[in-house]
Amino acid sequence: MKIKKLLVFLFLLAVAGPGAGELPEPALAAKDMLAKLQPDCQVFQGDNGYLYAKNELQHIAFGKIPAEAQAGGNPLHAILEYHRGLKKHGIELILLPVPPKLALQPCGGMMPGQAGIYLQSFYAELRKAGVQVLDLIALWQSNKNLQPFCRGDSHWSPEGMDIAAKQLAELINQRGQSGFTRESRSILVNGDLQALLKADAVAPESLTVQRVSPSVWSESSPVLLLGDSHLLFLSSGADMLAEDSGFGEQLAYWLQMPVERIAVKGSAANAVRINLFRKAAKNPAWLESKKIIVWCFSSREFTTNIGTWRDIPVSK
Repeated sequence: MKIKKLLVFLFLLAVAGPGAGELPEPALAAKDMLAKLQPDCQVFQGDNGYLYAKNELQHIAFGKIPAEAQAGGNPLHAILEYHRGLKKHGIELILLPVPPKLALQPCGGMMPGQAGIYLQSFYAELRKAGVQVLDLIALWQSNKNLQPFCRGDSHWSPEGMDIAAKQLAELINQRGQSGFTRESRSILVNGDLQALLKADAVAPESLTVQRVSPSVWSESSPVLLLGDSHLLFLSSGADMLAEDSGFGEQLAYWLQMPVERIAVKGSAANAVRINLFRKAAKNPAWLESKKIIVWCFSSREFTTNIGTWRDIPVSK
């Protein structure tokens, strides 16, 4: 039903003139939400019970993502250059952008998928150049009744990340015999967006996580995950809310083979690639053991960090 509604919306968008219909244009809808925020507030409370990060709304309000592969801080150029650099080492790049929560759990009159429309032409340019892009909007919408994001946190839900990990494992198409097992448990959490509001603004959220054992991490794995806090969420503990239950753990479970991770809290546009370069410089044999690199980060990187994306080499 959600896919059918989205197709109807896309048809209306194609045939409607400016101002026609009642469906809000996503950039304008996001700007309207931003206008309702107090200057010092970083969280928008939707009428559906979900919390949305201000920087996510700013990303959607930006509108169309520049899709010209020009040097000078352009994300498309930087990604394509990195893709070419990895190919020289025989490494396949899979891009895994995490879409806006508003695209999957919409509010403000928007339809499911609508807030992610701007990503599609950008993905098309990447694919045209040979970059594999896993579109989580399409994947998650094909799973009925899925809630892919946490209500009170800016990260994906345990169910959302597990479906993404399973699909990624199918793309990688390798299987090991590591004997990883999962144990389901419920945890009560206050997410990062909840923490930015008054303590009693939103009730704690119950999450059912899948803890994977034994440890899935190995520097000799052919699969390397690069990314932002989406790779640390439910994995590294403390403010990431749980341990051993994150995306890397679920991917290793579905692959039944260890994986490796280079992740940072904050922007993954440049920092993780710099860390990879430094590690490869110290140990070239380590880089040659890699066959697949999955680069996972929030899609808002495409707009909030325009002008700061750097062309970073894979190795010396």
